[in-house]
Amino acid sequence: MKRVLIMKRLWVILTLAILNIPILGGCTGGWTKPGMTHSQLRTDVASCKFQVRRMVEEDKIPYKRSIMKQKLNECLMNKGYHQKTVVEKMAAPPMPDDLQIVQPDPSLPKELSAFLGKWEGSDNFIQFFLIVEKIDEEKASLYWWQSGARQVGQGWSRYEGNVTKERGKYKIWYRSRYGTTELTLKGKSLDWSGPTDTGSSGTRRFRWVP
Repeated sequence: MKRVLIMKRLWVILTLAILNIPILGGCTGGWTKPGMTHSQLRTDVASCKFQVRRMVEEDKIPYKRSIMKQKLNECLMNKGYHQKTVVEKMAAPPMPDDLQIVQPDPSLPKELSAFLGKWEGSDNFIQFFLIVEKIDEEKASLYWWQSGARQVGQGWSRYEGNVTKERGKYKIWYRSRYGTTELTLKGKSLDWSGPTDTGSSGTRRFRWVP
């Protein structure tokens, strides 16, 4: 009997781990609520998984993936979450009041002028918007916004970046409150790499928007 219970618990944990993938990320998935942070979502998901596991172990619900998923979703909704949609993810915030995108000098290399403009990205938890307001061969003026950030005003942060060229490739780097961040172009995309607000380092891909 004890071995059966152990095996049952293992299968429940495995099933919940599989269900965890679309909850914590996915092409159109993800959950959100006002003021949510990445770490808070992970904590709440872990709490809900524990509740569902107890329900199965106490035979309050059958061991069926569809029912476990339903209970997991209900638990998150009871905590104030709702599922994101593609529209929600791509909805741009109000632009900064003093934004003035300055067209670069015609003599500026195309590899540099391509940085100019508005960029958006997402890691399925948080939306990100980056604006390269102006750029020359030495400096770049930047605006940064992310959903859920505890920022004042409209939520935009302003940075002054430095332009460098390494191995024939241009990049912009700047210092945020988390550390040094680098921006590079890859085809029609922009790659952001550096420390995040969770203390880890990562890379995010942005696409240019009109």
